[in-house]
Amino acid sequence: MSSKALPQYELVLPPTNSPLLGRYGFHTEPILELGDSNASESATLAAVRDALLPKLLSGELRVGEAAGLVGMPPASTAAGRRPS
Repeated sequence: MSSKALPQYELVLPPTNSPLLGRYGFHTEPILELGDSNASESATLAAVRDALLPKLLSGELRVGEAAGLVGMPPASTAAGRRPS
């Protein structure tokens, strides 16, 4: 839908003091908050990826060392296997 087409549509909203708006907000607010949280986490993960990937690919940093930098156990021990 383009912005030019929008004026052609009639939009009906309930009164601002309607209990329907409160019920709508009650159900949608957690979903919107989760979306915000996911977007923030995605940005953080992208920053960690961008910082670590070049070092991992160049061999400057090993996976176990990288896991320690971000506060995680090494991948080999996290899955219950012994490190080799």
